[in-house]
Amino acid sequence: MNRTSVSIVIPCYNVEQFVEQAINSAQSQTYSIDQIICVDNESTDSTLDVLNSLKSKFDITVVREQKRGAPTARNTGWRMCDSDWIQFLDADDILNPSKIEHQISLINSSTDVPFVASRTIKRSVETGEEKDWHVHHQPWHGLLQNKLGITSANLYSRRFLDLVNGWKEELESSQEYDLMFRMMRLSDKVIVDNAHPLSIIRSRSEGSISAQNIKENKHRFLRLMSEIGEYLKTEKPEIYSELDDEFFQDMFIRIRLNTIDGGSNSSYFFKQLIPPGFTPKVHEFTPKWFKGIMRIFGFGVADKIQAFRRRF
Repeated sequence: MNRTSVSIVIPCYNVEQFVEQAINSAQSQTYSIDQIICVDNESTDSTLDVLNSLKSKFDITVVREQKRGAPTARNTGWRMCDSDWIQFLDADDILNPSKIEHQISLINSSTDVPFVASRTIKRSVETGEEKDWHVHHQPWHGLLQNKLGITSANLYSRRFLDLVNGWKEELESSQEYDLMFRMMRLSDKVIVDNAHPLSIIRSRSEGSISAQNIKENKHRFLRLMSEIGEYLKTEKPEIYSELDDEFFQDMFIRIRLNTIDGGSNSSYFFKQLIPPGFTPKVHEFTPKWFKGIMRIFGFGVADKIQAFRRRF
């Protein structure tokens, strides 16, 4: 039996303080790694100098990608690899030494698994606070609820990356969930692994993420969720019918926040994501007056009144 090969791709942008730890965690895997490719994405600090200096310490390949954006850097990296599986490692994250070995053992030579979705730890760089992020046991529900792992936590099939043409480079957020959705449309035989957290996602407060960016990210997320929801209603109604009230309450609050933040298309998102007869719970963002108007006149009217009230 041929050995299953794995390469690790590390996109790097202004991570001079973190990248050595990421590379060390990649190099320290108990599973033999074919290639570790570090893609500098036009860093403005000394990241590229750090990477070049680390070539004498680690077995890494360093390349430059002038087009900005992590999806572009990831695409540059994985397309240089011939491996069966690709680990995308953000340069400020860390892998458990047994991560790759454990995930490969779960795949068991299967050719129809698009990716392995795994539990992870999210750690604040500033406070050290940690949160244990589990993966939803039902992949489609996990995809809709933002509970299907995150870039560094998961392991991706090179074959499926080829089939979907990799990451969408124009996306500024919801990148891995867009990628996973396109893969799952081809095969939803996702391996879900909640046994142990196998990676640490280090969360940094960038200071440069504007309110406008946050609003656009939320809007982009709802657009993707609407697309996934419509796909499930049409192609996999039995899975869509299993979604519970808690999910719809969460989606409803997200839609409400879209309006409150000045976003558009809330009525469209409501139609796509919320089933007929849904009754929202009273919430900070869903006061009694909103529920009353919605019950009589519908969501669209209540939402327009909310948008009008925001102006004054």
